[in-house]
Amino acid sequence: MTREENIPRKNKFSSLGRKTVPRFPGWWAALGPGVVWMALAQGSGELIWWPYIVAKYGLTFLFLLIPACLLQYPVTVEIGRYTLLTGESIFHGFIRLNRWFGIFLWVLMTLSFLWFGAFASAGGTAMAALTNFPSGWSQRGQTLFWGYASIAVFLTAILLSKVVYTLVERFMKAVAVITVAGLLWACLQPEVLHSAPSFLKGLVGPNSPMPHPWDTSDATKLLTAITFAGLGGFWILFVHILFPKSRRFELRHWYYFFLGVLTVITSFTMLLNAPGPLILTSAVIGFIGTVIFPVALYLLNHRMLAPNLPLWARPRKISLCLLAVSFLAYLALAVAYLWVILFPN
Repeated sequence: MTREENIPRKNKFSSLGRKTVPRFPGWWAALGPGVVWMALAQGSGELIWWPYIVAKYGLTFLFLLIPACLLQYPVTVEIGRYTLLTGESIFHGFIRLNRWFGIFLWVLMTLSFLWFGAFASAGGTAMAALTNFPSGWSQRGQTLFWGYASIAVFLTAILLSKVVYTLVERFMKAVAVITVAGLLWACLQPEVLHSAPSFLKGLVGPNSPMPHPWDTSDATKLLTAITFAGLGGFWILFVHILFPKSRRFELRHWYYFFLGVLTVITSFTMLLNAPGPLILTSAVIGFIGTVIFPVALYLLNHRMLAPNLPLWARPRKISLCLLAVSFLAYLALAVAYLWVILFPN
């Protein structure tokens, strides 16, 4: 059985051409800085909402943490599968699946980015609490000061950097080292070591009464902690794909254009509300994508792409089963969330 077996002469992906699968470069080359940083990535779910849930409800919901992380695995695998087999971004694949679906995702991510100021504001809140600077200002004023200061610093660094990726890579390497050192230091504190046994029991299931009655207003926070999967980071990929006329301008020009747009949006949305509500709004919008993604990935990889692949490259049934589990879990969470919001009593 050869690798070229069962590939039709003409198919919807014929324009991509056919190339030889490259040899595996080895684990050291494959596990580059991007993979290491991805494994260390800490978002608002880890830094804000899980600490909030545990502080308020103890270990009651902690057993959901590991399953919540595992639910994202099948979705991530299918996204990587499409890119490895076609050389295209997953969003290009979604547009091949259905152009109107691609437009819907573009609108969805646009709405998500309207609340981008939440993350700058969250960082500003942390810096204000750590420094109490500028002294004499209100807490909100200090938060905005540090938020705008961080925007100015990063925008200047990006604009003055000849190669943006190099700047980001060096910065993330430093962040990765600091993150690992900080996590090790925190985990070795006597208070943490003393609480480790009960914490590990909490990962298996709730082993103590809920210290605080359930508050319906925390439904969005719990949803965010479990399933936060923002749709950011890929928006620029839609420019040349969804709007072919935009190819008259280089991607670099569009990059700086959207950099300016997002800077303006971030500066404005920081004034609307505290970072918590803004992040929650972004998370709920992102969760819509989380529910939709498994279905779209099934149609794209298992139905449309699979017949055009050799047998060795086609997704296995176990992949389909895991993807179905993720979809059903996210759908159940969505239904439960809507039920709690619409019928709080």
